[in-house]
Amino acid sequence: MRITDFHKHSMSSNQLQNITREQNKVYEQVLTGTVLNRGSDDPVIYNESEILSRTESRIEQYQRNIVDAKNILQKMDVIFGSAIDSVHIAKQDITRAATETMSETDRKIIADTLAETIDQLISFANERHLERHLFSGQKVDEKPIEFENGELTYNGNNKNMHINISENMDVEVTQGADVVFGDLINSLYQTEQAIRNNDTDAISEASALVDDAFEEFIDNRSRVGVQLKSVETMESAYTDTLTDLEIKKEDSLGIDLAKVFGEFKQLEYLYQSAIHSTLTMENISVLNFL
Repeated sequence: MRITDFHKHSMSSNQLQNITREQNKVYEQVLTGTVLNRGSDDPVIYNESEILSRTESRIEQYQRNIVDAKNILQKMDVIFGSAIDSVHIAKQDITRAATETMSETDRKIIADTLAETIDQLISFANERHLERHLFSGQKVDEKPIEFENGELTYNGNNKNMHINISENMDVEVTQGADVVFGDLINSLYQTEQAIRNNDTDAISEASALVDDAFEEFIDNRSRVGVQLKSVETMESAYTDTLTDLEIKKEDSLGIDLAKVFGEFKQLEYLYQSAIHSTLTMENISVLNFL
């Protein structure tokens, strides 16, 4: 009889421990708002959660890359836009300088204005973002362009830097000032000298070179615009993807409060019943010895 009572007591204790563990588990779910607080809770859901978390982490890294790339490309686009505005005005001055009625004095004034435009372009070519030069290729610490007495010196290299915005896609975030600005600066300088020399034929020839270089410059600006559009498209796609991931995580890990509270009340009832049964059994066991 005593052995039987011992087994009954052990079974009752185990039952109480199991109910207590379940109560703690449900209570933890209410506190954390998730059904999964450790891998042992549900290995299948845990693995799914890990996959979702890794995907989310990878996308968040790409989002940070996109912010960097977008800021750089926007800065480059502004630089291109400002340079284009300056050259547009310069081209109008060159057209006026090519007319036969223009005086030598007026041409000299236009030549001085062109020299200022060239200085502006050199300044644009040497622009930086967060202390990194944008038009020196991979040599971001080097000032790209020096221009003296009509001689342009490029201090960068022809290898541009890229930022990954997805597993299979990157964007170019630096360019070479010699390629982007070189022809435009040289042709404007050549035109400036022709205007100073009051040589209308030379002005016309140099003006044609400016037109060609300017078209190429605009094409470079368009390439930046295309990359900026791609970055913005990916940015929007990642925002939507993260929203979908959050919904999936909520579906798989989130709790139904009404259901969980119902389980907790049921466990509480079972616990009280188990306590009552244990006390009843112990009272009977004591009577067996009397």
